[in-house]
Amino acid sequence: MIYGNYFLEDSNKRILYHASPVQGLKEIEPRRDHINPKVKQACVYASPNKDYAACFGGRWHDDIGTLSVFTSNGKRKLYFGLTDKIDITKPCSLYEIIDDGTGLAVNNYEIAFTHSMKVHKETKYKSFKDMLIKNNINVTSKEEMDNFKFTGEVPNFNNYFD
Repeated sequence: MIYGNYFLEDSNKRILYHASPVQGLKEIEPRRDHINPKVKQACVYASPNKDYAACFGGRWHDDIGTLSVFTSNGKRKLYFGLTDKIDITKPCSLYEIIDDGTGLAVNNYEIAFTHSMKVHKETKYKSFKDMLIKNNINVTSKEEMDNFKFTGEVPNFNNYFD
């Protein structure tokens, strides 16, 4: 099940979000998955969840961050655990694309497309940090995330930017 449904006004077309450290894109082209080298097919990854997608606005690889979505008693809280290996001062963009119905669910929050996707709208951010803050991402340290043991309650981690 994919969580999140955002539709264009007066339309049944679903908006998906894709974040990138590259600004000014008119079309998003499939890329090899540098997080999971076992994935052989180049894809465009997008999410119906703006906050989830925004976490990928930096140059992502496994040793720079941990992303977790916690749900307890109907409450959903997304946490992004950062390290100092990512430059949060670099500009980035959050792109809206229209779901054409050809994507495959990767997990509960991502859809993968094997073809290029046209950009419907771009929101530019002066920095990755700005993107995370403006999209209400709960940011903590990767170390704190990696050491956390889920007990059924939504955690309340320290804020990375404090």
